[in-house]
Amino acid sequence: MGARESVFSFPGDPPLPDILFELSTIVLVVLIVASALTAVVRSSTWRVWLRRALLALAILPLVGLLAGGCVIANRHFGEWRQLRRQLRLSHDFARAAADEGRSVLAADLPPQLAEFRFSGLQKPVRIRIMSGREPYVGVDFGEGANAMFDPVTMLCTYSD
Repeated sequence: MGARESVFSFPGDPPLPDILFELSTIVLVVLIVASALTAVVRSSTWRVWLRRALLALAILPLVGLLAGGCVIANRHFGEWRQLRRQLRLSHDFARAAADEGRSVLAADLPPQLAEFRFSGLQKPVRIRIMSGREPYVGVDFGEGANAMFDPVTMLCTYSD
């Protein structure tokens, strides 16, 4: 059983919940601004029609926002919470190396920070330094599947 099958939709190619969340947020903001601009429409009939149309259109991004947000929020609980804690410790370790002027990419994580085991996976995932820029560390799910997460929000910043 591969990592892509066992860990719910992760890592995505691309990270679909994160993209859905971000696009829905942008569309919702645009619809809110458009709704506010309907106040300049002089005809009350047009104003009512425009607001109703914009409200109907807002349902789709709201569903996307909730769906993507639920998946992202799930990364703050259970096993993902433990992985998040380990990613934050690994990130702090890599940041300390950068602050000392050492190459972050050359730094090796301590063994206790290098692996994490999801209960649904036979093999542990590897936490490793993947970038010389923040967030530095990422998760190697095996079989060429890698992902990097913001250690605070757990938004996926990179996935392949």
